[in-house]
Amino acid sequence: MTLKLTGIFAALVTPVDEDGALSPEILEELVDFVVGRGVAGICLGGATSEYVHFDLADRKRIITTAAKRVQGRVPVLSAIGASTLARVLDLARHSADMGCSALLVPTPHFYHYEERDLETFFRKVFSSVSLPCLIYDLPGFTNPLEVDTVQRLLLTAQNVIGLKDSSGVTRYQARLAMAKEQSDFSLLVGDDHLLYSGLAAGWDGAVSGIACLCPELLVRLHKEFRNGDRNAAKQCQTILDELIGETSKLPFPWSIRVGLGVRGIPTGPLPLPLAPVRKQQIIQFREWFPGWLERNAAMLTR
Repeated sequence: MTLKLTGIFAALVTPVDEDGALSPEILEELVDFVVGRGVAGICLGGATSEYVHFDLADRKRIITTAAKRVQGRVPVLSAIGASTLARVLDLARHSADMGCSALLVPTPHFYHYEERDLETFFRKVFSSVSLPCLIYDLPGFTNPLEVDTVQRLLLTAQNVIGLKDSSGVTRYQARLAMAKEQSDFSLLVGDDHLLYSGLAAGWDGAVSGIACLCPELLVRLHKEFRNGDRNAAKQCQTILDELIGETSKLPFPWSIRVGLGVRGIPTGPLPLPLAPVRKQQIIQFREWFPGWLERNAAMLTR
């Protein structure tokens, strides 16, 4: 497997209609929104997509709709998390049929498994699919992975081209970057707070939910870093951290969906009824976000 992934990949939310059903038209609009703002690729079916809310048929429709809309403009990463091997492999086959570029494979969610179970699971998935794979470490929502297991899989498992790390553990960045000297896999940051530090440690880019909301800023950060202007990249990170601080006040990824509505892309009702404090927080974010966009307009250019 020779696919090398670099740059900013926007992890897409899943737009729904007023009944909570997938809205293919808005999903197509969202694809155009992020691709038109310079992302290196898109990611479907990750945590930002709220994939656990959708059955397999809908998840396949999401893959089909977005992959067709991309029309080869950028790589499409398909996250195939599920609670059973059979469902994971079903999503993998459909992703390949739709022309996706690579798979993101998280650990199974909900039930707890030991590390030996998880490594066996990964090796079985990697050996059973046709597309190149990235390990997707998502400990906030699925079984956590030990860094020793991640490194061993990156160096010895077949069909693996890299890692998306959403653990938020800074010390892993330098260790895994050093392991790249043995095999040039792709390392993608999954915690936006750590984008600059990851690039500085030798990582290749990010798969980012915030890049679905404001792709311009993350694309700019990556560009400035690659061009050698670390001060400008740090400035972008500071601006990004301010946005993350505000989005973190609501359950993930509600602020991203609310913010997209502010930017003209309505993503439909949220999945739970809103407590009074949540309603107020949403109002406050809707009032704050346009000002943030205006204040930082100069940095939101490519």
